Amino acid sequence: MGLIRFTQNNMKRVVLTGISRGIGRATAEYFLENGWFVVGTSTTGASTLSHANLTLLQLDLGNAASIAACVSSIRKEGWEIDVLINNAGINPGPDTYPLSIPILRSTLEVDLIGLIDFTEQLLPFMHSEGRIINLTSSAGIIANDAMQVPLTPYRIAKAGLNMYTHTLASRLASQGITVAACHPGWVRTDMGSSHAPKLPQEVAEELFWLATEDIDSGHLWENKRITNW
Repeated sequence: MGLIRFTQNNMKRVVLTGISRGIGRATAEYFLENGWFVVGTSTTGASTLSHANLTLLQLDLGNAASIAACVSSIRKEGWEIDVLINNAGINPGPDTYPLSIPILRSTLEVDLIGLIDFTEQLLPFMHSEGRIINLTSSAGIIANDAMQVPLTPYRIAKAGLNMYTHTLASRLASQGITVAACHPGWVRTDMGSSHAPKLPQEVAEELFWLATEDIDSGHLWENKRITNW
């Protein structure tokens, strides 16, 4: 039996990872306020955010079984996905020397490998004109020498995510699926610190813009403008 397009009051659906706090929570709220159905994930499967058009699923991107279970839940519901926003991630903080290989492995598992695993398993459920938006960072731009704090595992993961975004866009071009990476800047979150100048709500508005406007696929975006990888 083929996938049935689910429309609840003709709402579009976004799958959004990491909605328990920060950018993810603000983005979930923004999409809900604009009439979307949100399938949100958190590592515990819980959130203080509650809404009639919000479904919460447990997802630990560092655990293959958790990824498979989350995808299975989406499959069982017969949901077709209009937009996938890969927001969830970790940053282990400043480097220690010699570099900790366990920290490198765990960072790559969540920020890159798990994200790719989750995305690849959801591709069969993407709408033919859908969007995939990956939250990245200027830390993953090789030409960026302005990083004052060495964050090697995090930077490697984000550089890999940039390349995945670029190659995935080429793969899915014939299907009409748009793939984009978003560099949100320095944001006032647990990861970004309370000193950051940008609010999560500002990033949420940018992500909604990327999800709904006519944009070119295969690019890195910052403040609604294409920027260099």
